[in-house]
Amino acid sequence: MEETPEPEWQVAYDEAVLSFDGNSVIANRIGCAKGIREARIAFYFHYYDPTRPMRWTYGQFFAPAVPAIDPGLAQLLPYQPPG
Repeated sequence: MEETPEPEWQVAYDEAVLSFDGNSVIANRIGCAKGIREARIAFYFHYYDPTRPMRWTYGQFFAPAVPAIDPGLAQLLPYQPPG
């Protein structure tokens, strides 16, 4: 795979660590998931292309198919466009 220039990376933002049941936010700030080995983590990203890798603070991965956001999660972590 060819290297993608950094300005075009798909980058997660507005990460949040959720309770195991997903009903509350434990932390919601940059770096809040650092060092966590087991947790529910939610984040947003723009212009998703499943054929390209996702890069974020904790490394790179190919994400699975993305379903529509659960209404409860949308209420817990409302989408706020960056900028």
